[in-house]
Amino acid sequence: MTAPNMERTAQAYIEANRTMDLAVMSELGITQDDVKELQTIDNATVEPGYFKDVVLEEDHQAVRVFSKPEELSQYTLVEGNFPTAENQIALSPSLQASYQIGDTFSIKEPDKNATVLKETAFTVVGFVASSEIWDNVTMGMASSGTGQLTGYGVVLPSVFQSDVYMIARIPYDDLAKLSYASQAYTEKLEDHKKQLESLVTDNDEQRIASIQADGTRGNFKGGARNCQSPTGISRCQEGYPRRQCPAGNRSGKICAWKG
Repeated sequence: MTAPNMERTAQAYIEANRTMDLAVMSELGITQDDVKELQTIDNATVEPGYFKDVVLEEDHQAVRVFSKPEELSQYTLVEGNFPTAENQIALSPSLQASYQIGDTFSIKEPDKNATVLKETAFTVVGFVASSEIWDNVTMGMASSGTGQLTGYGVVLPSVFQSDVYMIARIPYDDLAKLSYASQAYTEKLEDHKKQLESLVTDNDEQRIASIQADGTRGNFKGGARNCQSPTGISRCQEGYPRRQCPAGNRSGKICAWKG
């Protein structure tokens, strides 16, 4: 397949799965007030969600568990079914060689970032491909295990016991029909990143103050690593679709999956 044809195929896939343009992540969590603030962005959609880096019980390889999205960054069903119960999981294609439908998928959740998952043993009901992670070999950094993701899984949002979200995905209306490989897309995306950084620049400070006032760090301490910035908000552009932008450190982050 020639490069232009590959780009058209990729663009069609992105559009069909409503893949996000930018994401906001924070180790301190994204509160309902944060979501409301993000929803003030004109001509954009905001969908919050959850994820947690865990390790496989048998070999401590790092796997990221995502909550199944409602509308954005959809998964493509490769085999089997999506989870419909809290004890079910759909795994990435990279794990197909090790697991079959009906197998038990056992994980350990590092408690250094607090535990948020209701279940640690899931029945594999299917295999899915993420519209955010296209490389099944180099998937990005992890905050657990070896530090490198070897796969991912999708579960129902209700599996997460957290008062805050871990990620907020954002697609922009004015980027919807632009090719992710175009200069126009790159320039507009950079403008949106700057505006988003300005909007959320003091959110972590407010969250810290709230936690200190409550005398607790709450149910969620975790998130991720890398993308570090001394200014609180950092830019992380790993070159989607080659790999997923790794989730980051204590400070809030804005990550681009495309561009």
